[in-house]
Amino acid sequence: MNETDSERIMHIFFSNGFFEADSPLCADVIILNSCSVREKAEQKMMSLLGRMLKQKRLNPALRVGLCGCTVQKDPDAILRKFPGLDFAFGTFDIPECFEIYEKSLDKPCYEISPEPHHSLDKIRNYSRRHNHKAFVTIMEGCDNFCSYCIIPYVRGRERSRPAESILKEIEMLIQGGAKEITLLGQNVNSYSYKGLEFPGLLEEIALIDGLSRLRFITSHPRDTGEKLFTSMSRHENICRSIHLPFQSGSDRILCLMNRGYTHDGYLGKVEILKDYISDIVITTDVIVGFPGETEQDFNDTMRMIEEVRFWGAFSFRYSIRYPSKAALMDDDVPENEKLRRLYMLQKRQNEITMDYNREFVGKSQRVLVDGKSKKSPDFFTGKNEYNITVNFRTDNTGYCLSVGDFADVRIERYSNSSLIGSLL
Repeated sequence: MNETDSERIMHIFFSNGFFEADSPLCADVIILNSCSVREKAEQKMMSLLGRMLKQKRLNPALRVGLCGCTVQKDPDAILRKFPGLDFAFGTFDIPECFEIYEKSLDKPCYEISPEPHHSLDKIRNYSRRHNHKAFVTIMEGCDNFCSYCIIPYVRGRERSRPAESILKEIEMLIQGGAKEITLLGQNVNSYSYKGLEFPGLLEEIALIDGLSRLRFITSHPRDTGEKLFTSMSRHENICRSIHLPFQSGSDRILCLMNRGYTHDGYLGKVEILKDYISDIVITTDVIVGFPGETEQDFNDTMRMIEEVRFWGAFSFRYSIRYPSKAALMDDDVPENEKLRRLYMLQKRQNEITMDYNREFVGKSQRVLVDGKSKKSPDFFTGKNEYNITVNFRTDNTGYCLSVGDFADVRIERYSNSSLIGSLL
């Protein structure tokens, strides 16, 4: 979501005569798009913003702006902490970002709307960084109010785009060369517009001519079920991967988190999903050290890791996020214990990921090429349909590859984050 917001902001500035600078040191305008879902991301933003404002003191003509979730969450605190900021706008104010910047040329301008004020009906026709794949927002906001999460406060309540707008935008992107579309929403499974729910929308999109791959993020286990799994199994261009955050394996902690499912309920859905798509690759999110989490609660989380055997997990130690409900709870798990549990979980998950990747050795994978590898000019990089990175050699083939091509690759080696092979 943040990446597509950044693309929209860049497009607006490009449309007004700007272009992307080679580095912040030679920029006329610097805009930081912030995320406050995790404490670490917010801290990194604060540090970076401090460095950019120091650069502004050396170059008074430089304009520095801030946008995104951190501004939306607590604008007064941010503006008090960084008085040298030229302009700021919230998550609901992106369409006006250039006007806000222009106002700041006379005096600092901060416009943070408390509620969404733009229709989702319009086709979002803006320049993407890549033509061969694109993110498409189908809904915004969240109504779940998980106790640790601030998304409903910084992104608003759930709003679904009209299906006609979504379909036309995807058709336009395909005509422009897109091979892969990823549907975006804080909870895509909550999509609902005039009786059309997410499984039906997914199938309508899958039928669009020229669409090679279709992905979606993020899914909430409570709203995920057999209708979705049926839709996924019917279409070859719907990728065999799903991101399904479970957050905790403890029923007691899941209740405190207000997640709306149990350990066994989550497992039951995974089993049904695997019945429909036997080779499905599942990734997840996990929080350790939530208020009140005991060693037994953590063991239940580790048990979930073993039972499902995720390909990968974004794992975090709990941090207080105001104004979430969990912020009122006693953050009683010591920091060193949070770190120990996080280390144990990540260590075991890395072992499972390595086991997964080992099984690809000797097999052929169809890869959508993203370009040359940053680590070696002799390698290209891309993703297979399971959304796993594949790096592959092209030497002695005499075959020229371009970004957006599909390549058949034989997997020869692996790491915990990618597969390595050679072009067939």
